[in-house]
Amino acid sequence: MNLHKAKGLESPVVFLAIPYNTATHEPTYYIERTGQEPFGHFLVCRSSVYHKGKRLAQPKNWENYCQLEASYNEAEELRLLYVAATRTKNLLVISSLNHQSNKSNPWLPLLINIKEETKITVPEAGLPKAEVKGKESLLDGYQKIQKECGQWMKYLSKSSYDEKTPTDFKDEEKHRKIATVDIGGTAWGSAVHRIFDYLIKEDPDEQLLSLHAEEALEKQGISPTRKVELEELIQKFKKSDLYQHLKKAELKYSEVPFTINIAPDHPLYAELDSHDSRPVILSGTIDLVFKEADGWVVIDYKTDRPKNEKDYPKLAEVYQKQITIYSQVWQEISGEQVKQSSLYFV
Repeated sequence: MNLHKAKGLESPVVFLAIPYNTATHEPTYYIERTGQEPFGHFLVCRSSVYHKGKRLAQPKNWENYCQLEASYNEAEELRLLYVAATRTKNLLVISSLNHQSNKSNPWLPLLINIKEETKITVPEAGLPKAEVKGKESLLDGYQKIQKECGQWMKYLSKSSYDEKTPTDFKDEEKHRKIATVDIGGTAWGSAVHRIFDYLIKEDPDEQLLSLHAEEALEKQGISPTRKVELEELIQKFKKSDLYQHLKKAELKYSEVPFTINIAPDHPLYAELDSHDSRPVILSGTIDLVFKEADGWVVIDYKTDRPKNEKDYPKLAEVYQKQITIYSQVWQEISGEQVKQSSLYFV
């Protein structure tokens, strides 16, 4: 498992293995990350299989940009080093070499001032002496090795954990029985989520909100003629009881990503329909959580629209398990009680 996947996880014992290739290269782009939206400056190079080819064009002030991006990358390496060093609960085993190539060991900063008594020398493993038997043809030897490697690869390729998301638990069978209106699929849903997220985080004036609505539609490739429809949804949301509660909330978080390790003995494990005893890495994004005086409220937006309004309760049943999982996840993350979890049909 690489460091990016390990973020937010913890294990009793962690081994930091030395990667095969730790070469660093000069940046080929610089990203401005301080504004509302990121902005990029890119080198244009002739493509090459093994390395960056001949430079064809570069942005103005590229040398400064290159230094800034290199500094950012160095800081990111330090952040990843912190992630690596803090994933363990009881024991951290750091790989090291006793020859020149250890200079490229990415874990070297963790080994500075390490005490002698914490070092463990791993002896070189000698090859076992082969028993001399009858002559074996090259083909027989090849087939034997191929069989051994196949068994070895089969064992190693088996995942030691399962990966799931709350959206995996949508009740598809119930959903197929409900006649719904096609309002634009995931693209429309993404545009609605984007504009709601902006509204909650920034509380903009109507002019900025209108401009951002246009941008949300453009990013999803949706016709600008639907801007009026999107603005109507925004106004409906702003007049809802949910939004009034949200304005009075002690804390509020929109579009909250999460990744947590659910072990077999975890109370949530039974909800995840795992068919074996492997731990589950559960990842997803909670649309909205806010805290009131007597506890947290978890909200999941849905843009589904049934043809018959009487089918909304049936549609809610389709997503009931999802919102239950989001609620339990937030209790796990916050360590506090969730008093209510609801679906908000846009």
